[in-house]
Amino acid sequence: MKFSAFGKASWFVALVGICLVGIWGWGLRVQALGAEASSGRMSPLVRAVQRARAAVVNIRGEKTLPAPEAPGTGVEGARRVNGMGTGVAIDPRGYILTNHHVIDGVKEIQVTLADGNRYIAKLIARDPETDLAIIKIDPPTPMAVIPIGRSDDLLPGETVIAVG
Repeated sequence: MKFSAFGKASWFVALVGICLVGIWGWGLRVQALGAEASSGRMSPLVRAVQRARAAVVNIRGEKTLPAPEAPGTGVEGARRVNGMGTGVAIDPRGYILTNHHVIDGVKEIQVTLADGNRYIAKLIARDPETDLAIIKIDPPTPMAVIPIGRSDDLLPGETVIAVG
């Protein structure tokens, strides 16, 4: 399935929202090497990353690429390459947003969650032009999802981060 023109804009806004993990007011406690992290180290950036961590997934797959012609043979072959990327869970039912180039040509999309659980994903939608794709896994329980921000709530010069 390809994204419609309206869908492209919506997914772009969603991607920007995903990248805009809110920065203020998340009082998460973090353990650092068995000791409580000092409040001075719990910067807004650290809190944002901690809040997003559970929704970030690892994506692996293997694809076949044309191999260069062997010298003097005139025969082209194929070679298998392993690829890896990341994505972010955007819906507790298992929908994950990633880049199209991460899953393009991959026969079996392998997803590993932050807790170590592994799944095989299916491709739901892709758009090579914007380099976005949505894949889905079937977790037995609802997934942790990325907090989605709003692009209309940004201030010029405000710090933003991209995760996944």
